[in-house]
This record gives sequence, structure tokens and C-alpha cells, in this order.
Amino acid sequence: MTFIKTYRFLSFTLLISVFLTNCKKGEQTDPVSLLKGTYQSETYFNLSDIQMFTVNGQVQAPIIVSDFIKRRDLDFFSAKIQPLNSDRGTINFIGDGSATINLPDNNGIPTATKFTIIDKTASGFTLKQNDTLKNSIEKTNNRVAQLLTISNAVDQIVNCHASASGQTRCDYVRKLPFIVSNSAINLSYYSIAIHSEQPGLTQGYNLTNAPGVFNKTITKQLIAGDTLVVQTKFLQFSKK
Repeated sequence: MTFIKTYRFLSFTLLISVFLTNCKKGEQTDPVSLLKGTYQSETYFNLSDIQMFTVNGQVQAPIIVSDFIKRRDLDFFSAKIQPLNSDRGTINFIGDGSATINLPDNNGIPTATKFTIIDKTASGFTLKQNDTLKNSIEKTNNRVAQLLTISNAVDQIVNCHASASGQTRCDYVRKLPFIVSNSAINLSYYSIAIHSEQPGLTQGYNLTNAPGVFNKTITKQLIAGDTLVVQTKFLQFSKK
């Protein structure tokens, strides 16, 4: 009987030891927890395939996609960038779950802007700017422009309200979503073009190199005459 109790105790102790060891390994190999110091972006994007959508679903013929891009003079093939709208594309991780990035202020002067790590998972995280940019976005009733706004799955526009001039103004929260892959961090971007030809009205918007995650559900809101073209891009950052 004593032997059985001793065996059970040793088995239980062994299980606890294995559990704690695995937890410790998980903490040690968590790349987000280890982020500290200066990280510099690459010069070029890692580009995904270009996708086209209409009211009938995704267009699978590459020749149709290429022809649309050529006729609309859309630049989906250029991989040269100016990361984060700054001169250097540099992120300084403090090591306590925060970071700073030099971004232009309201006067266009590069300023150390503070961010905090949120939405941390095993596959990625988001850097959220601490200060909300007040009254920085003008909301429009234009349908295509609204599609463009909601194309980003990372919610960025908050506190919309009517201004004194009668326009709808919204605050803006800058969020930068990162994907963790092979211990490297990659900032997620996408480029999107939306073109709509309705009776008596043609609308088109082209957004290039916007940090965010493409919200594919907006393709369900396309109507006859709409064409949406999108390309996901990733920008890798490495420690200096």
C-alpha cells in the first residue's frame, strides 16, 4: 500500500515538473516577450498574390486581373516603400510591452510616438498608438469610400460626430498588426482598389500600402458594376 501511495506521489510530482518545464520553455521561446531594442524594417515587401472580387465572387482568371490593373493604371507591382510614413521605418521596443516610432506630427515633424502591445497571441500582436488622433478623419456617405473604410479588419475609426461645419468627423486610433513567423515579426499591410460603374455614376478609390488586415467580408457587399482588387503584403523587421 505504501508503495502504491509513493508511486502515485512520484507520478504526480513528475507530471507537475513536466508541466512547469513546458510552461517555462513556452515563456522562453515567446518572441513577443523578448522584443526589446531597435528593430529596422526591410526595404521591400513580401508580396502575396493579387486577388479580384466582383458581385459574382472571386475572379480566378489571371489575365482578367492583369487587364483590369493595366487599364486602371494601378500600381500593385511596386515593392519599394517608405515604411510607416517615416524616413527610417524603425521601431524601438522598450521591453515592457511598449514601443516608440518616429512618426510625423500635425506639422509634419517626426516625433517619438508611443505605442502599446495589445491583442497578443501565439501568431502575432498589435501595436496601438497611445494617443488618439482627434478629429482627424472626415466620414463620407459615398458608398465606395465607406467600403474602403471598412476594408481594414483592424478597427481604427472611433467617436464619429458632427462638426460645426456639418461634416462628420471621427477620431483615429493608429493600430499596426504584426504576424510572428519563424521568430521574425512582420507588419501586415494591404493595397486595395475599388472601382464602381453605376448608371450615370463612376466611382473609384485606390489605397496603397495601408497597415492593416484586409476584411474579406466586404466582398459580400459588392453590387453589380463593382470591382475590388487587393494584395496582402508583409514587411519584416529585424533587430539592429
